[in-house]
Amino acid sequence: MLELRTAADHIPLLLIALVAGAFGGLIADLMLVHDKESGRFELPQRAGRFFDLGTVATILVGAAAAIVAIYIFPPETITREVGETTETFTRYEIWKLVPISVLVGTAGGSFLAAAQSRAMAAAKEQQVRDLHSVAEQELTEIENALERVPADPIGGVAAAAGSPRDDLITRIEGSRRTIRAVATRE
Repeated sequence: MLELRTAADHIPLLLIALVAGAFGGLIADLMLVHDKESGRFELPQRAGRFFDLGTVATILVGAAAAIVAIYIFPPETITREVGETTETFTRYEIWKLVPISVLVGTAGGSFLAAAQSRAMAAAKEQQVRDLHSVAEQELTEIENALERVPADPIGGVAAAAGSPRDDLITRIEGSRRTIRAVATRE
């Protein structure tokens, strides 16, 4: 078990994930079929204007994917009483970390693409929440300003058709319903 109380405590966690993820990347590369055979290493080589890393690439991608996996499968938070106080810390079980890192390392690029999609979706959801909050604040400010306007500034002339103030309040309420509907759809 790795107890994570300080920033330095995360170094072994990251190193274990890197090594296990790199091992997973190596396994993934050994499972690939190269020239109708599997279980072969592809050596780095020049490919035109580019440099093909070969097996090294899948090892690096596997290691990177395992690091990302730590944040998708976060450590466990523990709170316990010590005397009259409580202490809270996080821990990661090594027996969970290693197989998850190896497995994620074998998926490598696919796992990173899925994590990227998940992160982009979360960012989009946050953007919608922020937009919803700003729109609600603006509508509240407009509504508060309208409360300071007399209901019938013309003196009874517009009473038959409804006052402009009442029309604006109705439109604000409609806008609020639309904002809520869009926010719940996203």
